[in-house]
Amino acid sequence: MVKGNVPQLVFALQTDNDIYGKALNPYDISRVCGGSSGGDAALVATRCVPLSIGTDIGGSIRVPSAFNGIYGFKPTANRVSYKGCILPLPDGSAPQTKITASAGPMSNSVQGLKLATEAILTESMFSKDVCVPPIPFNYGLYDRTLNAPKLRFGVLDEIHNITPSTSVKRAMNLVR
Repeated sequence: MVKGNVPQLVFALQTDNDIYGKALNPYDISRVCGGSSGGDAALVATRCVPLSIGTDIGGSIRVPSAFNGIYGFKPTANRVSYKGCILPLPDGSAPQTKITASAGPMSNSVQGLKLATEAILTESMFSKDVCVPPIPFNYGLYDRTLNAPKLRFGVLDEIHNITPSTSVKRAMNLVR
């Protein structure tokens, strides 16, 4: 799409496949559940599963988590093993090597994310993938983070003529 002389970015934030079709938002089926880990996020949101592990390069954990009202985060690249998540291409190369993807948890609660992260960052997990540094879950740092002073966030009201909806603008103005 072009508006004037400025190209408009179009985002396809949905999960879709040839067998099952488009994954729908469990709270409003006229909406999508986000992509690409959207199906998993919808299952977590409806409590079909207690947690899930998604993969993320540009928002595939974070967007479905937001769309479905659950918690999720993208860990630092290579902090969690990505082994077995992507099959090599026929020539032996690995897809998505320009930007490193991350695997991370999604849950209905922050406590669920903590439990999943504790389970992932164990010695038995580190022994399965030599690319992941053997740094276990740091309970002291976690506790200090919970008791840290309030965080401050910068917010862009628009970027490249992409503006948030009226309801998002109103919500952001309420918390400023």
